[in-house]
Amino acid sequence: MKKIMLEFSSRQMEELLRLVYLGDWILNSHKPGNKPSSAVRETEEIVYRAAVECGLGKFIEYEPEHARSYPTAKLDKLCHDDIEKYDALTFFEAFAGMLAERALENKHGVKSLKRMDPDELFVETEQLADELKEKIAEKIPAVLDAVLEKAGVKA
Repeated sequence: MKKIMLEFSSRQMEELLRLVYLGDWILNSHKPGNKPSSAVRETEEIVYRAAVECGLGKFIEYEPEHARSYPTAKLDKLCHDDIEKYDALTFFEAFAGMLAERALENKHGVKSLKRMDPDELFVETEQLADELKEKIAEKIPAVLDAVLEKAGVKA
């Protein structure tokens, strides 16, 4: 296998470390046990070890008994806001998309949708999802307040 050498500044290496951490999280957080593939794990290990060599050991710890490097709580904290934003946006996008699909099924019928041109269906679904996102965004604060009130939590 051909090896490639790359040069990074400490800041670039920190950014690469964040990207690897976030990429792993997106790929594996939904899997049982959060277990990455061996190829992903091998690549992570290369980046994690390079980060330590680059002086970023505060973000990575090596556990000799497992012969593996792991992100520290500092790296978790560094990436936490990005993960929270991703989760919220992903949920919101998926929710609006599911509502749009259901509305189109009710409007056209499932059989008609199956016969519809895929590009037209995509455009109509996206347009409706965008409209629904706007309506949902307007209502979310009131809905959240009502849910919290029912749960006995003060907003």
